[in-house]
Amino acid sequence: MSKFEYNGLSWDVDMLDIDTVERYENGMAAVSERMAAVKTGEKKGHEMLREELKAVDEFFDSFLGDGMAQQMFGDSNSLRPRMEAFTQASQLADEMHAEVMEFQKKTAPAMNRAQRRAAAK
Repeated sequence: MSKFEYNGLSWDVDMLDIDTVERYENGMAAVSERMAAVKTGEKKGHEMLREELKAVDEFFDSFLGDGMAQQMFGDSNSLRPRMEAFTQASQLADEMHAEVMEFQKKTAPAMNRAQRRAAAK
């Protein structure tokens, strides 16, 4: 289990728990979809930023629990702290993914020479 810390707040996040991974992946997909939609629309710059801000807030509410974005960012309408926290959450997921891959590598059955050559192709 890892700690996600931001702005003096802390959450225990188990990125090896399937429900947590599902919330993370669903939230990331939703952010990606909204960001793509924002960039293809004909909105003014401030409208695009506001949509991005909402998308990131919804990600944290989905990933960490309802109301967490408000606790993390308060009444700020700045995208900067959200992007910093979003990047931090992505790094946490990447670290856990690397840990899982390392575990799988250690526990994978040994391959013979022919299997290694076939896998390298």
